[in-house]
Amino acid sequence: GSVCDCFSWGESIETGKRFFYDFPLSYALWYPDGSIKKNYYHHLFCVIFFHYFPAYLIDFLLLLFGRKRFMVHVQNKISTGLKLLQYYTTKDWDFRNEKFQRLSDNLNQLDQKIFDASASQVNWEQYIRGYIIGMRTYILGENEDTIPQAKKVLRRLYILDRLTKYTICILFFWFLWAHLENFVERSDAIIRSSLHIIYKDTNKTLHI
Repeated sequence: GSVCDCFSWGESIETGKRFFYDFPLSYALWYPDGSIKKNYYHHLFCVIFFHYFPAYLIDFLLLLFGRKRFMVHVQNKISTGLKLLQYYTTKDWDFRNEKFQRLSDNLNQLDQKIFDASASQVNWEQYIRGYIIGMRTYILGENEDTIPQAKKVLRRLYILDRLTKYTICILFFWFLWAHLENFVERSDAIIRSSLHIIYKDTNKTLHI
């Protein structure tokens, strides 16, 4: 099919984040900082340690303070939605649309302006900006007056997000370092045992 002003998943996410920082939500639960992962195991690592681990930690703290837990439930809903989309977002799709693209050629100049069907004329940045503002205003019911306070909340969430991620990384590498010596000792013992068995078998073969 024809290709007209393509906009990739990565570009759409980065553009969306940029405008979301300009027009944040007043009741955001976490700092929005997702990205496209090219490796499945990298994605899985981030989901476990940066999505579910903080969710369980917050729910545990809510339990200690006698509050209603909800973060794991929210994360489960997010993960379910992402899994439904993964089939489409992780594959290349080729749609044949030559006939649709030729529709504009069959119209006169006036109708071409009224019924503009060409994706090449779309300003994707303005489109996403309008999408985020429209969602914030008409779906979530937040007006422009709430933006300054929402930005303060976003800054706090940014600090919390970074502290959480740095803490998780430090704990992860501390765990690896703490168990590295045992791993090396076990590996050395296995290698020595294997070499000893090979040596004995070789001697038996030579004496036959």
